[in-house]
Amino acid sequence: MAKSRFRLPLRRLDRVLLVAALLLCAGLLLLPAQEGPYVETPFPDAPEAVPADLDEFLKLSSTDINTADKETLMALPGIGEVLSERILQYRAEHGPFADWEEFCKIQGIGESLVETLRPVAYLGN
Repeated sequence: MAKSRFRLPLRRLDRVLLVAALLLCAGLLLLPAQEGPYVETPFPDAPEAVPADLDEFLKLSSTDINTADKETLMALPGIGEVLSERILQYRAEHGPFADWEEFCKIQGIGESLVETLRPVAYLGN
């Protein structure tokens, strides 16, 4: 009788792995079904409702550059001690920033930094 060239002999390790896989599948079938649907619990400190206006939502979750203190400004990306002092000095001399163009007047602040800050900060009045 001629041997089929498409049949691969199972080695001992292959047989052990096959039996282990079959036992694992059988064990999964015997596990009890999960009772009830998954229910996500809300975070206790989450706001009750998200405002319809995107600007209002961003104000709830970001930093107001016009009222932030030195430590809060330093926590923003790209702003260190020197820039935070310049921002505070500019605010003390000229009042709050009216727009991002005025904010760019500070030495060391450019368009790339403003684009980095926009998702995490805003200019409140």
